[in-house]
Parts: sequence; C-alpha cells; structure tokens
Amino acid sequence: MNSKNKKIIVIVIVVCVVLLLVGTILFFKNANNNKSEVESMKKEAQKNTALSPEKLESITNNVTRVEDYVEPGKNTLEVDKIQGFTTKKSVKNSTTNQKDKKSNKDDKKSEKVELSDSNLIIEKVGSYTGNYLEDGSDEPIEKVAAIIISNTSDKMLQVGDITFKVSDKENATFRVTNLLPHTSALVLESNKRKYSDKDDYSYGNVVNAYLDAPDLLEDKFEVIKENGNLKLKNKTDKTYKKVYVYYKYVQSGGAFMGGITYRVPFENIEGKKTVTSVANHFSANTSVIVDVQIAEE
Repeated sequence: MNSKNKKIIVIVIVVCVVLLLVGTILFFKNANNNKSEVESMKKEAQKNTALSPEKLESITNNVTRVEDYVEPGKNTLEVDKIQGFTTKKSVKNSTTNQKDKKSNKDDKKSEKVELSDSNLIIEKVGSYTGNYLEDGSDEPIEKVAAIIISNTSDKMLQVGDITFKVSDKENATFRVTNLLPHTSALVLESNKRKYSDKDDYSYGNVVNAYLDAPDLLEDKFEVIKENGNLKLKNKTDKTYKKVYVYYKYVQSGGAFMGGITYRVPFENIEGKKTVTSVANHFSANTSVIVDVQIAEE
C-alpha cells in the first residue's frame, strides 16, 4: 500500500470518528432537552393541578373529621373525642390517705352540676380552644369556658339560656338553640369568658322554650346538600313565598358544635322548581339539617 492510500484511509477514519462524536453529542443533547421539556411539562401540570395549602388543609381536615364523626343521638356522646375541649381531670396518686380520699370525694361533689331544668344535663364543664362559632365570627380563641349539654327530653330545645353565678360578682352565660331530643352539644360561653378551675359551676339557672320534635317536611321538600350551598326542591305544585332551613355543625365525639343554629332562607319556590341559597358554614359531610319551616304568610 503506497503512502497516498494510507493518507486516504487515515482521513476516512478521522472523519468517521468525528461524525460519531458529533452524533453522540447531538443525541445526548436532544435527550437532555427532551428530558428537560418533560420535566418542565410535569412541573407545569403539577402547578396547574396542585391544590392551594388552604384547600389541601381543608380537604385533609374534612377527611379526618368524617372518620371520627358520629351524628348526634342517644348514647353517641364520647367527650374524650371532642376536638379542642379540655376538662379538669382528677390527679391520681400512688398512695392515698384518708385526707386525700375526703378531698377526692369533695372534688367529685363539686364537679356535679345542677340545672333548674331537669330535662337538661351538663355532662362536663371545661375549656375550648379553636374557632368561636357562637356569633358566626369563627374567631380563633383559647381556653374559653365551655359546657357539654344534653337534652334528655322527647322535645326539641328551641332555646335555652343558662346562667351560672361563677363568683360573687360575675356570671357565665351560655345559649343553645334547636337542640334535638336526646342529643348533646358543645356550647361556648357567650362573652368568651376564660375558663378557671376556681369558678363555681355547681348550679345553673335555665330560661327555656321547647317545641315538639321538628318535621323536616320531606313530603313537600328535598334539601340537596353542597359545601357552602343548599338547594331546596319543591316536590309540590304549590308556590311558597319563603321557607327556612335550619342546620347545625357536627363535632367529633357525637355532639353538635356550638349552641348556634344556622338559618338559610329560600324565597319564591315555585311548584316542581329548585332554588339555591348560599350557606357559608354548611358542609355536606359535617352538618345536619335540624328543622325546615314554612314562613307564615
């Protein structure tokens, strides 16, 4: 092989090597570009479909709550499961003398609460930390006085105003409305009074009004539940000028949350038609319709 042919072969080999290197570089570059593009698309998709922290927290809380929620009724109350509520617990010692036994008996005696209305029972007195619902403000609060109250009658407690003379000069007041028969509610002090072990909750005076167990008028209306909205479907051919739907929020532990009852008005409900009203506090999973009333014309 002469020198001229050798040079040609060397040039061909060099060109092939260069082309191979260029091809390899372009391949990896395109692959990286594609990978970057895919990652960019993934991030964009995640950005577009991601829930806001507030929305995610709301959904998470609802899922957690739904598992713990039991609709209030007879024998469903479990005070230990009520979120945010703390009650005074007696201290147990490894050794107990006669003086301690007497003290424990006095403590148990002082924890008993008597009400002027024998149909109502105070299950526990304590403090609540969470959102204040009694005025609809949802304001964050800490250690506000709270009671767990049960209606043992066969009628609905339409309104119950309870006053405790907790000290020589001060009162603690609580209001509960639309408490169904044989159900319980966590009720917060009306003036956001802080709870103190020194306050006297041994006797409460009650001013009350009862109604027969409510009729949800299911033969006339269907209430369709949505988060933040309620729909009222008129099953009849008659037009109703105004209908009120009442609902309460449900607390874990088989109790209503708050003495407050929310009321949603519906107007001019024509026969066989459906009307929608805003219900800001309503949750399809954690609220209960307690009454439906046709307004008097």
